[in-house]
Amino acid sequence: MTNDEATMAVIRFLVSHDMGPHQFYFNENGRIAVHENCNDLFAWACADSEEITVSDIPEYQKAIDECMAVNHIGYAGELWACRKRGMKPQPPVLAKMPENLRPLFDAVEVK
Repeated sequence: MTNDEATMAVIRFLVSHDMGPHQFYFNENGRIAVHENCNDLFAWACADSEEITVSDIPEYQKAIDECMAVNHIGYAGELWACRKRGMKPQPPVLAKMPENLRPLFDAVEVK
């Protein structure tokens, strides 16, 4: 699979779950990259993101499924990013999340 094909596979996956607005795309060394926006998730006043690759799709799908189960699909990208990095959201961010969603973030294994 070429880089372009892999990127398109990620984009199709995200769009099929109505997750496109939560990501951004930019040209990186002549290729388009897809990233989850992590601004202020781990630290205040921090412009941050996590690249989403084809190999991330199964774990991203797991985060979508778990967030859908508690009626908060909009947090799936943040949950996936936390798991990928092995980091929890900063406490003020976690405190503002819906209460039934917090156990998913509390269970993130910190690396």
